[in-house]
Amino acid sequence: MGNYNTPYDDVFRTLLTDCSKLIIPVVNEIFHESYTGEEEISLKENELFLKYPTKEQEKRVTDSSFTISLSGMVQHYHLECQSTPDGTMVIRIYEYDSQIALKEGKLEGNRLEVNFPRSAILYLRHNRKTPDMLTIKINTPGGAVSYDVPALKVKSYDIETIFEKNLLFLLPFYIFTFEEQLSCIEKNESRRGQLRETYEEIVRRLNGLCDTGKLDEYTKKAICEMSEKVVEALAEKYVTIKKEVVEVMGGKVLDYEAKDILLRGRAEGRAEGRVEGRAEGRAEGRAEGRAEGRAEGRAEGRAEGMAYTVEKLLEKGYSAEEISNMLDMELEEIKSIEEKAFSLS
Repeated sequence: MGNYNTPYDDVFRTLLTDCSKLIIPVVNEIFHESYTGEEEISLKENELFLKYPTKEQEKRVTDSSFTISLSGMVQHYHLECQSTPDGTMVIRIYEYDSQIALKEGKLEGNRLEVNFPRSAILYLRHNRKTPDMLTIKINTPGGAVSYDVPALKVKSYDIETIFEKNLLFLLPFYIFTFEEQLSCIEKNESRRGQLRETYEEIVRRLNGLCDTGKLDEYTKKAICEMSEKVVEALAEKYVTIKKEVVEVMGGKVLDYEAKDILLRGRAEGRAEGRVEGRAEGRAEGRAEGRAEGRAEGRAEGRAEGMAYTVEKLLEKGYSAEEISNMLDMELEEIKSIEEKAFSLS
């Protein structure tokens, strides 16, 4: 048996690690859950060691093993990203599930209790024979036990459905929808234009989510970068397609970085403003005191947020003039913050 790792597995794991919250809508879709996104996600160790009758031991890496918890309720999940349907997938799922269950099993006296995770497969490619559900049946001396492993077929989801259901985790793999057409698209300017428009629409929608506060710039950038990596791997032979999609998804790094820092600065400012406003309002004990306290706290919070943003950009080597253009702030204000930061350092 060999290592089943692919560039797509790497993208899957990277996105799960860097933007864990994106997996929650996927879990909702596969398992018909109703998580809200407020839950806590804990990533589990993904290295497993499988032992064979020959006494050989092989290290395997699962694509994702994690728990979702809220108010003391914890559910373990295991997802595998499969680029090509094959008959061995159900075997690997069982191998991984049993090792996960054993690793977290409870041994009390002579009694061992193991809990298998809820498992599923994300098929990047599928055909008419690809099942919607796999089943694992275990015959034990105490009776038979079986459980289902549902499959999510990525190519079945169009852009409209992905954004409607908030399945942004699937966006990096959207290029698989066009895989069988890549050769024709590469040679046809009109079809390349249509593909480019599709990715421009993805970026527009992601920008819209950022503008409304439903998505942060860091997560958007991660989705775009992972999309680039998948396109570069899948369309390796198609130079023009790679160039055009990467151009659309790449954007301007400077803008992404500035916006990310700005949003974090504003968030910290808002949080501090709310705390100060509530504290002052309670101390006054009057409605007007609460209103004034919140207003003053928010104003101070916004100012501190902007100062934080400027300082972080200065630390990264941007000039006062560049920051002024990026944040639409007066140059003198930038220099004032720069002088204060310098005098404190």
